[in-house]
Amino acid sequence: MVSEKIVKEAEALMRQKCAEKRKAGTLSKVHEESHMSAVATFGAATSRAIMKGINPQNAEIERVSNLTKIAGYLHDCEREATEKTPHGPASDAFVYSYWGKNWSNTLSAIDLQIIRAAIYHHEGSFKDTLNQFGPAVGNGSDFTSIVAHSIVTGDKAFEASGYRVLERRSVFVGKERTIKGDLKDIFKYPDEAHLSVLGETMIRLYARNPIDEYPDWLKPFAQEWHAIQYQFYKGLLNYTGFDESKAAEFFLGNKFPKFDQKLVDQIKIQQHLSGKYFDKEKYPVLAGEIMKLNESSQIELYDLSRASWGIVQAIAIEESPEEAIKKYKEGERKFGVPGYYTKFFDGIVAYREGSDEFVKEIEDKIRAEVEKIVAKQ
Repeated sequence: MVSEKIVKEAEALMRQKCAEKRKAGTLSKVHEESHMSAVATFGAATSRAIMKGINPQNAEIERVSNLTKIAGYLHDCEREATEKTPHGPASDAFVYSYWGKNWSNTLSAIDLQIIRAAIYHHEGSFKDTLNQFGPAVGNGSDFTSIVAHSIVTGDKAFEASGYRVLERRSVFVGKERTIKGDLKDIFKYPDEAHLSVLGETMIRLYARNPIDEYPDWLKPFAQEWHAIQYQFYKGLLNYTGFDESKAAEFFLGNKFPKFDQKLVDQIKIQQHLSGKYFDKEKYPVLAGEIMKLNESSQIELYDLSRASWGIVQAIAIEESPEEAIKKYKEGERKFGVPGYYTKFFDGIVAYREGSDEFVKEIEDKIRAEVEKIVAKQ
């Protein structure tokens, strides 16, 4: 059994490392405490879901969950704001050194190796992880594979989708890039912050479909979270009065970075929000959610458009997401009324805080898919 004491020490060590890097000016704003905490929390939920789905009576469930938490807290501990070499190996080396000085009597060499393997290889894709460790569910599955896949899930899937994206895009695109970055001469902050976010959202949604790269046990839930981005996208489009084609031409005309004619043509051909792009058999959850959007009433669309714009404004105008969340929790909802705005913000808060109910719901959904796969084997 991996003690809770070591898990807490790993979290404290992560916060210490972040504080040191922040003071030195080398901390990545995207890979700080909230990121590593989220990977630890949701990575551990993933490993528990896999373990329970394979065998709910397995006595090692909490051990594997705690190993995932430790790896999650420390996977980016040596990441720099600007780096020229992969940080996985450097973070792995740090953990090995720390273990030798502090944990060698309380954390077994076998458990250490599982943690180190996940950290060393976490920068790879799901395909890379599968090739390196074998499947997390199925023949060849072992604890190392489960922890490695769970860390990649937290790092590549959870942190790049759903409510997290609404928060981060509002900060890093709506605020930082619009104030002093590559968008400062294109849109005015804060009045046009939502246009910056809309342009980047279109680029991200049309660049690739990450769901295709996910393992089967993750795809249904990933569709659900991917749909949140499409709700947000639909709301921003509706707020501006654009359809997808007009928006694409608008951003091309304003020389939005990475917006070229090829992308414009792609958007016009695919029309993700048309309801025809996503195959209903391959993407049942995502296709269903887009269908619901297209069947929305004018009142519902008005609520969605105000909410999407309001989320950008509420977060982008504050010094930090934490300040925006604080004001929201204190009851300041000047940008919206209960509806999509509340749903979006409550999701951001629940994700950041990792509430037991929120995490358990996600765990149960992934577990259900694992059970389906196991039943067919």
